[in-house]
Amino acid sequence: MKLNFNWRRAVVVAAIVALATAGIASAQQFGALYGVVTDENGQPLPGVTVTLEGMGAPRVTVTDEVGRYRFPGLDPGSYYVKAELDGFSTVEQPNVVVALNRNTTINFTLSSAVEDVITVTSESPLLDERRLAQGANISQVELEKIPTARDPWSVMNQAPGVLVDRINVGGNESGQQSVFLGLGTTMSENDFLVDGVQIT
Repeated sequence: MKLNFNWRRAVVVAAIVALATAGIASAQQFGALYGVVTDENGQPLPGVTVTLEGMGAPRVTVTDEVGRYRFPGLDPGSYYVKAELDGFSTVEQPNVVVALNRNTTINFTLSSAVEDVITVTSESPLLDERRLAQGANISQVELEKIPTARDPWSVMNQAPGVLVDRINVGGNESGQQSVFLGLGTTMSENDFLVDGVQIT
């Protein structure tokens, strides 16, 4: 009888661990990269090979009939993107930053009959036209410059549009859970993520 009870307990524990692991995996979130490739006259170019290198193995896609390409499900980080088509210049753009839960748009213009490789050095656009949710990504450099504590409530003070019911001055409110409103939502309607994992 005791052996049967222990066996049932082991099955229940295994099921709980499996559910917890599945919950963590489903909470991971990613970014995406979209864009359109055109010629110097603004006409879309189908069949352009677009290569993405950076986090993980390189990815390759080909533009569709209206010149669009997309790379969904990308880990947050910096990427190198290259667009090439026979008879056109090759255009590359390093340091394309893909942020968590954000769609980054990078458009390319290829010039015909140019042998040189053109490197674009501008930064990724800050405006995300496809984004439906609001949020703020805070980098490690920004975290290190916060003059107070580094708990979630102190970090929220750095996010635009967030109102917190207390201000942490010199650590006097460290570890104290704050009530906050952000962009028309209550505290129960927000999620906290660390490296893509939900910790709400």
